[in-house]
Order: sequence, then C-alpha cells, then structure tokens
Amino acid sequence: MNQDQTHQVITVLLISENEEKVQNFMKQLNSNKLENQKKTINLYYQSIDLNNDHKCLQQLSMFEYAILFLKDLEFHQFTMDNYNFRMLKLLQFFRYNQIFIIYDENDNNQSNAQLLNLYSWINQEVNSIFNDERFNDQQEQNQLDFLNPLIKTSSKPTQNDFLEFFEDVASFSDSDLILAIFNETDLNKGIAQVIDGFVLNGQTVLYQEQGALQKVQIKNFVDYFSKQEKNFAQKGDIIEFQFDLKKRINGLLIGLRQDKYLLQIKESRGDFICPQIVGQGVLQKIQKSDSKAFFYGIECQIEKKKIFGQLENKTYKDMKTITTKPFGMSFRFSKQFYLTPKILARNLTLLIPKNKNLTQQLIFCGKIQNQDILQIIKNQVQKQKVVLIPELTSIPSENMINNGVDYRQRCRVCRTEKARYVPTNCGHLRYCNDCKDICMEAKQCLYCDKPSNNTQSFNIHLTQQQLQNLKSMTDKQVIEYFANHPDKEMLPFMKIYNEINDEQTIYFEVNCDNCDSRITQYSICNNNHQTLLCDECQIKECQTCNDQLQNKQKIIYTFPDDPTA
Repeated sequence: MNQDQTHQVITVLLISENEEKVQNFMKQLNSNKLENQKKTINLYYQSIDLNNDHKCLQQLSMFEYAILFLKDLEFHQFTMDNYNFRMLKLLQFFRYNQIFIIYDENDNNQSNAQLLNLYSWINQEVNSIFNDERFNDQQEQNQLDFLNPLIKTSSKPTQNDFLEFFEDVASFSDSDLILAIFNETDLNKGIAQVIDGFVLNGQTVLYQEQGALQKVQIKNFVDYFSKQEKNFAQKGDIIEFQFDLKKRINGLLIGLRQDKYLLQIKESRGDFICPQIVGQGVLQKIQKSDSKAFFYGIECQIEKKKIFGQLENKTYKDMKTITTKPFGMSFRFSKQFYLTPKILARNLTLLIPKNKNLTQQLIFCGKIQNQDILQIIKNQVQKQKVVLIPELTSIPSENMINNGVDYRQRCRVCRTEKARYVPTNCGHLRYCNDCKDICMEAKQCLYCDKPSNNTQSFNIHLTQQQLQNLKSMTDKQVIEYFANHPDKEMLPFMKIYNEINDEQTIYFEVNCDNCDSRITQYSICNNNHQTLLCDECQIKECQTCNDQLQNKQKIIYTFPDDPTA
C-alpha cells in the first residue's frame, strides 16, 4: 500500500513551561484534532516537569513529534534558557522526528523581515544544541549518532502550517504492530497510544503477570480526543478501552500478530550519554542502585550495572568520572518483557535515582549494543504455522452427508477425524493421522493414484467462507479496508484471530514463510523440510538446511467428486 494512499494519524506532544500558554493556544485552534483528507493531527498535552524525572521520561518516551513553546524574554537576551536547552537535548536523544517551535512574540511592531531574522537565529541556536557546538572546546560531543529532528519556527502558526509540516514517514511493511499502555484509569480500563501498525476493537491480547503470559480481550474503543467510538486504531491514535479484568495491568505490550520477541533476563550492553547535566560538571562513578529503564513509557528495573568506561573509537577505556562523553554499561533487566526489534533499536532511557552517592537524580539515554539478543530469542519462541481453509457451507451431495454430518472436510477414508495430511507429490487434503499410513503402504494417493513416498501434515483451521476473504488480506490491505469503511463490523474479522489463539497456541502464524500473504502451497527439500508459501512467492532454497526446494504444490481441499463443493 502506497503511503500516499494511507490516512496518517500523528499525535503531537505539546511542551511548555507555561501551562497558560498552551491553554490559550488550544483556545485559538478551538480543537485538539486537526484534519484534512490526508492526515489527522492529535494535539496531546500533559504538563512536563523536568524536576520530576520519572514522569518526564515516561511521557517523552511515548512520542515522536512535538510542539515546543518558547518564552519571549530569553530571545531578547539572545540566550537559550535551561529548561528549553535540556528539553531540546532530551527530544533529540528520544529520537523525535519533527519539532515545531512556537515563539510567542509580544512585540507586534516587528516587521516580517525582523521576524524571519529571529526565526533564522532560533533555528541556528537549536541546531547548535543538537550538534553540541557549545562543547567543542571540551570535546564533549555526541558520539552516539543521534539524528537531528527536523525543526520549523513560527510565532503565529495556522492549522495548515501544522498539517503541512508534520509527516509520518513510517512504512507498514516493516511495522512491528505493537501497542503500549502508558496510563491506567481504572481497574478494568486503559488508555493507550498505538506506536506502530494498528489494533482492532475486540481482539484478544496478551499481558504479562508474574513472568507468564495471560490473555484478555479488549473492547469498547473510544478515541481519546473526540470521545467517539471506533472499530480500529492505527499508529498515532490514542484510545481508551476496557478489558474484562478486575485488576490493573502494568507493562502491557500487545499487537495484532502477537509474535513478540521475549527479552530474557540476560546481560546486555549499551552506550549512554547524560543529557540532563550536559556541560555542567562531572559525576563520580555510579554505584549499584535501583535504576529504572523506559521503553515507550513502560517502566522496568535495571540490576547488576557495571561501568565499562569512556567510549573512544568504539572501545571502552577505564575512567573514574562520567561526563557527557559516551560511556558503556552492562546490565540485566529484572523482569521479562515482550519487545520487538523496533523498540530495542530505539533509545534505552535510564533513570538513576538519588542515593547516598548521588545528590540528584540523573537521566541517561543510550543504545542497546548486543542486538544478537534478538536472534537468540527468536529461535526460542516456537511459532505454529496455521493453514486457513474456508469452511464449505454449500449443501453436500448425498454420499458426503450422514445424520446431518458433513464429511467433505474430514478424512475421506475413515470420515471421523479432521483431514490434515496430504501426499507430498499431489497435495490432496484427504487424510488423517492414522489413514495416511494406508497411502504410505500403497506408496500413492488413494484419490489420484499419483506415486508418493511421503506425506505432509498441516495445522488446519476452518473459517467461514465470508471470513476467508478478510483473512486472505495482507496487513496493509486490512488497515486500508477499515480506514475506508469505518462502518464495517469488526467482530467477524477478530473472530478468526481469537479462535486460532484459543484453539492452537499464542504463538501462531498464518503467513507465507516469505511474505505477509496467506499460506496456500508448500515446497519440500530433499531432507523433507517443509516451506509454506503463498500463490506468488518462489523460493529456491530451504530455509532450514539451504538445500534446493522441489516444485511448489498447492494444498487441494475441494474435489470434483463433491459436485456442490
């Protein structure tokens, strides 16, 4: 799906040291939701106090776009005050994509040329902060390659200014499809922001409790800004919803696929920099403390920290003090999390609380270095492949029905068990576990007589015919479908995911091994390893042993001798 064809939803965090300034701004716009045909911009505001590090980190880590209000006085002095300096550094370290700076100019006598001059100076000052130009002499520059956000400055922006500036460049093709709760309002209610992908009203989701995964169904979606009910939420939406639990849920990460990566309690390594006290002295070696880490507003504990030392040329050197120069730290997470590569690629944020060795709380931002943790974990999570077959709803012929029981999708030999085996060379889905042995003794399919020395088994899930069309959609097509048809009923679509989740396992996949289309065919290598594919994909090598694959064979589940099938 082309990004231009997708209606974007972008949630922008409003940041100001003066709450009254934000309230006046919202009154002028007369809305917290800006819209045109291509995008919706949600304007989200919560007071951010840099003296409350814990709340500050949870709020900032959730967003990628910001509107920053600057005070009038500081620019008459041609200096950036401490609040905005620290805030800009944090926004950079949190990898914000775009920042719209609003300078509230009280001098109405300034000409357009003077204002443009002022905007140019503000942009230069902000970029100098992003590039650490103030610290060139001290050689305390950012060596962690944090990108500079795109900025724009204006004193009296219009709605069109925001709609033209803010742009979501995300691609659904590499979406991780996650959702993170950042606030619970009641025992059975939640407020959440969709970080990437989309989530559907009524889907079964997972949450973590005492180290184990539990399932719960979420429902009653309400848009946080308009308070209107909706069937689905996509990236940028903030939603209020309910779940059938009489308790609070903390640290919930959920997604449509539910194929998350488990971050085990194992030692990790990261490079860090301290944006809170940039250029304001040094910090003695960190002792062990109850530090906290934040992933998209989800808090977890850090334990067994160790300082490696200063980072120079990608190696660590011993040091007795830590300044704004990058340093290395090894650590363990004190509980398990279900995380995606996209989260781990984003900055890890640490909060070092006050203790006997520190006089103040400190914030560190950095990157997890040992990305091989993903491969280790991915191999540990075993996902079952599920082949979706439409349930036949037409009237069967007389020889395929007995006492109201339809035999067409049962084993064609015993007519008792579900058919889930095919002879390798023909793909006829007609046999159960026991009756497949008859084929092997005959060394051929009993239906077509084609020689075959092996059989292939599949996890078969029958879906109603009208639901199969929905299930055959790719994720890109699904969100486009519901975005263009908001009145469509969501329940039939969710029924498939929830049924598979209940009948099979929480680790299921219904997709081709090579893309996000649905499984319809298979290929086998000489070692009898199975590769499940869609109609379009062609793979030459086995993904298990790299042996050459044989020709693809379609899974055949309807037959000419079933005249009404």
